Amino acid sequence: MDLTVIKKGETCLHVTLSRVKSVPANFPVGLGLMVSVKAHPALEEFCKNTIGDGKLIPVELINKGWVGTDPSKGLQCYNLPNRFTHVTGNIALDLGPIGTPLYQGDTVNLSFLRLAGISEGAGVSFYCKGVFSQDTMRNMKDKIGIATRALYNEYLRPVDMSIQVSTQEIAF
Repeated sequence: MDLTVIKKGETCLHVTLSRVKSVPANFPVGLGLMVSVKAHPALEEFCKNTIGDGKLIPVELINKGWVGTDPSKGLQCYNLPNRFTHVTGNIALDLGPIGTPLYQGDTVNLSFLRLAGISEGAGVSFYCKGVFSQDTMRNMKDKIGIATRALYNEYLRPVDMSIQVSTQEIAF
């Protein structure tokens, strides 16, 4: 299942969710989902230096629920010194819990946007532990789309605002 978020005619994010029968034997995750992420450089920069502190951390030090598809390269993410959440309508987005399920209750886990390299080449792919029905995958795809659009519109889209202060002379 593919999800593409477009901003002003330019692709901001492309995510592919693929249910896999099995993963290679050397992967500790087991059955689950392969997630491929390709993002606009502005989105990676936002996670790296705007909400993050620019430091890279191996994902497996935080949580073992995600494993990169290339065993020669470990998954790395940008450090997030403070939790970053946002609520839009009836969906909450969270960029904090790396390596955890992508969707739980009304919260969409967008922490995969913190993965280093999502804006380079083909992006980043990883396995996500769990059992996923087609309905669950469709729901995840829709909720990730809504949450990512909200993130872009609220925090990344350029906005211009003016402030004008007028005074009126008072006669004494």
